[in-house]
Amino acid sequence: MSVAVFDLTPVIWSFDMVIQAALMGQGIAMARTSLAALDLAAGNLVRPFAQSVASSGAYYLVYPEEHLRRPRVKAFVSWLKNEVAETLREIDSDEADAPVED
Repeated sequence: MSVAVFDLTPVIWSFDMVIQAALMGQGIAMARTSLAALDLAAGNLVRPFAQSVASSGAYYLVYPEEHLRRPRVKAFVSWLKNEVAETLREIDSDEADAPVED
């Protein structure tokens, strides 16, 4: 007679759902700092450790090169780059000031 053993540990494949589960007290989450930055800054989430792990993942904005000649596309790309740069500056600043839970 054989007995099947199932692992009932939930697996969440969406970063926003991981963060939401942590906000609801369901456990510890590993998430991109950029996605959890607002909740960290507001004190809704805390860093249990000071150490961060660099990710090799990235986001890409992909478009045909000729579309960059369109003023609206050019404006959007410029706006997006500025938003990302500002967010990264805020995250760097917040990480330097963030307390670590004991």
